[in-house]
Parts: sequence; C-alpha cells; structure tokens
Amino acid sequence: NNVLVQPGYTLFNAFLSYDISDGLTATLNANNVFDTMAITEIDSSPANGYASARAMTGRTISVNLKYQC
Repeated sequence: NNVLVQPGYTLFNAFLSYDISDGLTATLNANNVFDTMAITEIDSSPANGYASARAMTGRTISVNLKYQC
C-alpha cells in the first residue's frame, strides 16, 4: 500500500534573445522563474520508515553574449 503523496507542480522557464548588432547577440535564460519547490521522485524504505526524494533545481538565470564574424 503506497501512502506517499506527491503534490503537483508547474515550472516556468523563459528565454530571450536580442540581436545587438551584426554578429553580436545577447541571450537571457531563466529556469524555474518562480523558484517552485518541485520533487520529481520519492523512494521509501519500509524497513526504517524514511523516504528519500530528488528535488528540481531552484531558480537559475544565465546571460550570454555571442559574437560571430
């Protein structure tokens, strides 16, 4: 009998790209914008009563500049 309940969640990611000039592009990438706590797996051990879970990464933001000749 499985008594573990895992609540649902929604992750929101965003990506923006902007051409600054010929050959120069800036990008902004944001993952898990709202910093949602998300559990993807729950494993239990009936012998000791403890459960282990794997969480998704919290909010991450990256900026990139790319130049092509």
